[in-house]
Amino acid sequence: IMGDVEDGFKVCSRKDIRINGLVGASDIEAEGDILIAGGCNGKGKSTISCSGNFETKYLNECYVKCRGDITVRNEIISSDIECLGKVSARIGSVRGGRLRAKKGIEALDIGSDMGVKTVLIPGDDYELNEKCSAIDREIVSINNEVEQVSKMILPLLKDKDMITKLPEEQK
Repeated sequence: IMGDVEDGFKVCSRKDIRINGLVGASDIEAEGDILIAGGCNGKGKSTISCSGNFETKYLNECYVKCRGDITVRNEIISSDIECLGKVSARIGSVRGGRLRAKKGIEALDIGSDMGVKTVLIPGDDYELNEKCSAIDREIVSINNEVEQVSKMILPLLKDKDMITKLPEEQK
C-alpha cells in the first residue's frame, strides 16, 4: 500500500503486507510479515495480527498479536502486545500498556514519570496460555457434570435396595 490506511479499514493478506504510510484505527492481518513504514495510531480500535515478523515506526493504542519478532523503531504507547518472538524498541520507549513476549523485551526506556501502568511479561507464550485456558474450562465443565451425576446416584448408594426397584433402563 503506497499511502496510509485510514480508520475503519481492514487489510488482509495470505502473504506479506507493506504499508508505506500511517495506519489509523484499522485491522491489519497477514500470514507473512507486516511492515508499516510510518506508525500506527490505533485509538484503542486497531488490531494487527501476523504469522511472521512485524516492524513499524511506532505503536499508539494498538492490539498486536505476532508469531514472529516485533521491531518498533521509536515508541510503544498504551498498546497490548502478544508476541511469540522478541519485542524490540532498542532506541525507543515503552509507556503504558501490556507487553507479553516469549523471547524477551528490549527497550531503551520503560515506564512513565506520569505513573501510567506499564506491564512487561517476558517468557510468556500466548498460544500455550490459550490452550491451557481451554483445558481449564473443559475441566470445570467435566467437574460440574461429575457433580451432577454424583448428586443423582448418591441416594442409590445410601440405600442399595432402591437400585433393585428401578426400571431396567435406569439401572
